Amino acid sequence: FSGSYTIPKDAASGEWDFNSEDYEMDNLNSATFHVEEYKRPSFKLVLTKPKTELQLGDSFNVQIKVRSFAGAPLTHVRLQYHVSRYLSGIGEEEILRGESYSNELGESKLVVRDSSFHLSNIRDDVKINVQYTISVEALDETGESHQQDLDISLSNRPVNIGLPIPNVVEKNG
Repeated sequence: FSGSYTIPKDAASGEWDFNSEDYEMDNLNSATFHVEEYKRPSFKLVLTKPKTELQLGDSFNVQIKVRSFAGAPLTHVRLQYHVSRYLSGIGEEEILRGESYSNELGESKLVVRDSSFHLSNIRDDVKINVQYTISVEALDETGESHQQDLDISLSNRPVNIGLPIPNVVEKNG
């Protein structure tokens, strides 16, 4: 089932419902969507990964920048952040939550320290991959907000080399 529908230009903003009674598709024949007036954003939020090579167990910094679209730094913008860690077999856990403000350069630095992992406690024959998700929301004094996510993956074996070797090797002659 597919199609398109153009709502009127003077349509009211808010929540709209779509329902098709022509087809019965296991309760999948309706949907809800939002109509809002477009407002051009006045600023952008940028998260920058660390430039250094990181090992599992290292603390790291995430640079947060808030800029107007003209490129000017925005000062004293409220930044709410949370950091979660995903470990296969264990799941996702929030490890950090907080708030800060951008400085006179329109920047803030988020320091992530995860004391759960120390390389000395990890056996050599076990490969561990950890993914950190950093989520930041910037809220200016007009109430405009922007949200940005950044993923950083760390491993006790950051390099993985795969060689396609067949299960059976035949020897000729």
